[in-house]
Amino acid sequence: MRKQISHLTQSILSENEIALANRLYYLIKQRKMTKSWALLEQILPKFWREEKNSLRTLWPDGVYRTLYYLDEPYDFVRNPRHMIVLMGNHLEGLLEHLMDIHGRPLGGLITAFSKTGDSRLTTSLREFNKIYVRAKHPSADPFLEKRLDRRTFSTREAIFCLIIMRHLSIQLFDLLRENGKPLEEGWKPIDPEWLSWDREEPISPARGVISLREHK
Repeated sequence: MRKQISHLTQSILSENEIALANRLYYLIKQRKMTKSWALLEQILPKFWREEKNSLRTLWPDGVYRTLYYLDEPYDFVRNPRHMIVLMGNHLEGLLEHLMDIHGRPLGGLITAFSKTGDSRLTTSLREFNKIYVRAKHPSADPFLEKRLDRRTFSTREAIFCLIIMRHLSIQLFDLLRENGKPLEEGWKPIDPEWLSWDREEPISPARGVISLREHK
């Protein structure tokens, strides 16, 4: 794996988080896509609410809309780079909401956060941002041919980034709650069943459904 992904995996993830990433990767690698989909739906926070027989993305849109696009296992195979971009967008949405700062890229938000936030979390966010920038701007990689961008990252790297993002997101959710800005739905703790997941059920009500945007 890339240096930053490997370092974050070893420095911040627990054994169960690493095992979860490995299980999800195994299912996708073995093309057990229905089981992968069911596991992803267990991992990700609920990002919708039901309203008049339709689904509406939870507010704030910048936090929950990105999760809507991260629940498709095929996309971790087809375009892992784009999935990492979505993960960075999710962290951007959390930092924007936490600090009431809008229109800045993730790096600028992390710089603003560093002036008031936890130094260890800031360090991990900065390291993730290096991955995000490489995913968002593949032409910035001098060793990558310009005509090649979709394979900048492997499926395995994207899955580990998902669990790294989850780890960082959980801490930002906690900070939002501590600052009087609790969000409606958060990450669930790791269920031991996830580490050996081999089921196609349950199927999320949001699977394959385009949820309406929430506006405030």
